[in-house]
Amino acid sequence: MRALKAGSFSATVPRINRPEQKNNQSASQEGAFGSEWIAYGDSAGLHVAIDFPGKRFDEGFRNYCLQNGLYITPVESYCIEKGRHQSKLLIGYGHLEPAVIKKGVELLSDIITGLNI
Repeated sequence: MRALKAGSFSATVPRINRPEQKNNQSASQEGAFGSEWIAYGDSAGLHVAIDFPGKRFDEGFRNYCLQNGLYITPVESYCIEKGRHQSKLLIGYGHLEPAVIKKGVELLSDIITGLNI
């Protein structure tokens, strides 16, 4: 508990959990979505939130992704106050290998491009 309060916990976890750190890098691949995105998350995390300014994602988008083999969640579905985070997606990658994450990121990029969102 003391490590959490002192802030040293976040610095320690990446050293312990190297595979998750590699997965974080795979999940937010440079160039996969062009230059118009912002990633939010911790290098030790198992999820990353990606903001695509100017785009809007809804349950229809989520369902389309599911039908195409990609499990992804719009951040908006977790928000109490709707309408503030429609441009953000939540991507989980904790149990996946970097190659699978790369394939998923490429699929997401193809879906966004194909739907012209």
